[in-house]
Amino acid sequence: MLPPLPARLLHVFVAPGSLFAKLRAEPAWLGALTVGAALVVVAVAAVPFEVYVEAIRARMPAGAPAAARLEDMASVMKVTGAIGAVLFTYGAAFLLAGILLLVFNFLLGGEGSYRQYLAVTALASVIPAIGAVLMLPLKLVTRDPELTLNLGALAWFLEEGYVLRVLTRLDLFGLWAALVTATGIVALDERRRWPPCAALVVSLRVIWALLLGLLPGPA
Repeated sequence: MLPPLPARLLHVFVAPGSLFAKLRAEPAWLGALTVGAALVVVAVAAVPFEVYVEAIRARMPAGAPAAARLEDMASVMKVTGAIGAVLFTYGAAFLLAGILLLVFNFLLGGEGSYRQYLAVTALASVIPAIGAVLMLPLKLVTRDPELTLNLGALAWFLEEGYVLRVLTRLDLFGLWAALVTATGIVALDERRRWPPCAALVVSLRVIWALLLGLLPGPA
């Protein structure tokens, strides 16, 4: 029997394997995905408005716009950040479930359904959502509303450039979620082995980071 939503949210951290095994018969996904989206919105909304203003001012070249304009830009940044976070949380879960279905079913001969893969990605999405909330104190201390715990922070010796941008986009909570996703794939199809599944799902994260690293912007 599938445990209630609060228990599922706990089990994704402490016992993901047994949780995903129960999802084979009852692939519930909406509750976990909604909680994840709500947590991300909280993480964005909880950052004080003045932190956004300071972050924008720090990136402005000499001759920055007037304070009123900075506040308008900060308002847009905060609102679009919250909306974008919700859309990304839902969109990423649906998209990743489709990719997993394509790879593990059609290419590798698996048995999972799209809804089962969606249940896995929805629950795994709670991990980076919790991470976003846990990062709030550091965001307040550093006055950086976009701060994440990523591999780029561990590569402090690298100069700004493509490699550092790629590492910066490899969030540690996201990598944790990828490993949990691999656990879900194994639970859906017991013929799978965890190490190659984990390598494949993490590779998808790395490919995404490689693509994002092509975009201009600060590391």
